[in-house]
Amino acid sequence: MQLYSSNSILVSPAELRKFPFGVLAAQPEEVAADLVPKILAQKDNGGSVEFLTTDRILTKFFERFILQKKSEYIDDDGNVIKVPGEQYDETGARALY
Repeated sequence: MQLYSSNSILVSPAELRKFPFGVLAAQPEEVAADLVPKILAQKDNGGSVEFLTTDRILTKFFERFILQKKSEYIDDDGNVIKVPGEQYDETGARALY
């Protein structure tokens, strides 16, 4: 399993952020709400949990390329869409605390 921090994604060139991050992007709160119950339900050491399941990936690609739904988090130019009232660092990463 490979993890990407929001900072490693945000410091990449905007062209690279458009795809697949613009399609598969999710906020930490959304990921945590999905993963924490799965992690807590694990009974075995070495178990695994997934956020980007095949169904979720296919749904996101269908929404983007068939329904033409835009990303809520990355604009068409590969820039982070900033939410009013939130704080961001110079790379576009939102402050979580």
